[in-house]
Amino acid sequence: MINCGQHSENGAQLVAAGLANTEIVEGLVAGDSKAILDLLQMVAPEWAEVTVGELQKDLLTGGYSGAALYKISSSSAKPPPVVVRVSGAGISTPVTKLFFQSSDPGMPAAALKAWGIGATHEDSYCLDDARFPQVSVTEFVHGKTGDADLMNGVDALAYCRAMGKAVAWMHAQDTTWFDQGLGKNEEQTAVKTVDDPSERAEILKLGRYDTYGKYFMDTLVTALKTDGCMKDVAEIGQRIFEMLEPDTLMGRLVVGHGDLKYDNTMIRETSTPQDPQIVLIDYDRVMRMTAAADLGAYLHDGETKKYPSLANRRAMAAGYIEGCRLAGFDSTSLGRCGVDEVVLDMEVGLLMRGLWVSTIMTTLFPHLGWVVEIIREGVSRAADQLDRARSDERLREKILQKGSAGVVGKGFAVRLMLRALAAGVESMIKGKSPRK
Repeated sequence: MINCGQHSENGAQLVAAGLANTEIVEGLVAGDSKAILDLLQMVAPEWAEVTVGELQKDLLTGGYSGAALYKISSSSAKPPPVVVRVSGAGISTPVTKLFFQSSDPGMPAAALKAWGIGATHEDSYCLDDARFPQVSVTEFVHGKTGDADLMNGVDALAYCRAMGKAVAWMHAQDTTWFDQGLGKNEEQTAVKTVDDPSERAEILKLGRYDTYGKYFMDTLVTALKTDGCMKDVAEIGQRIFEMLEPDTLMGRLVVGHGDLKYDNTMIRETSTPQDPQIVLIDYDRVMRMTAAADLGAYLHDGETKKYPSLANRRAMAAGYIEGCRLAGFDSTSLGRCGVDEVVLDMEVGLLMRGLWVSTIMTTLFPHLGWVVEIIREGVSRAADQLDRARSDERLREKILQKGSAGVVGKGFAVRLMLRALAAGVESMIKGKSPRK
């Protein structure tokens, strides 16, 4: 397939020659069929004979990046379907404004261009073309998205192992493209949306980009902009992040996905349950982060259903270790490289994700703001258990079997729920009383 970013000899010359095609880009944002077809016929020879009347367009939804995203196919069935994506398209929601204003709209194309040589990523027709800024055209992956059932089904061991290998491959790749380009000023872009200089300085101090990466800094920024409890989040977060030493397999800084969850993974339909081909998608939040944060985020999704068994989490950890080796990554100088050590460190990553989720609750679900306290209390208690497990073998085994959240249990939440209910009733009563 053609990658326009790689095959354009001199993008600057194209722009200077008047081939910027701003009208096409504007048409793409609006979903104009002719603009879409004009683009495809310029970047993909397979679309040369397709007419506007044969074009079939489906708006893809569900993400929070603000990108315009379309599945494009042809009724003639000549070319295979593709995905056309326009980053930074201006589709504005409260979530988009909060979570993506410090993200680089060029990141998805850049990440795919850097990582797209592997089987775990989409094939591309057009990435980072000077004629079409922030526009990408990639294959439409036929298959199904990941879900909790795959983490616990009959073929879960194969799926979990493949998932671990896919993430490891991504983490093991050369980061020059990021270090010298999009990630060059990442420490500052993480806090650039904070207006107050003293607050920015505090986040930079607490976030420790060189140790924690951007993930924790984003968590602090989000906490500041939502419920105002940044100090509480910082206290819990520092405890969690410091559990992972930087010279360990899961504690090392990598350029990772940043939003790894079930609906950001695909399983190709051409693969088998015994040998699933994982495709990672949606690179809007690629960032510098601890390795544990990616795998922990994926485990976090599973909390809505049955938590993955120890056997399945071990399979993911083993897949990650194997994937690092296959990618040529030398981990001999790093600590905590055993399967069970990685499993426990994945639990730390899960708590990172839980803390971040607690900061976004008031934006995603304003009516569920009372849940924030419960999540943070649960994260804090789980962190206590994980910390104790370092010197308590029996507790370590319990966490391995049940997970950190399973060991904590849900009993503690009852008191907090009752308190939230009482506060809600009191607020309603006050709201109905006559003003004096």
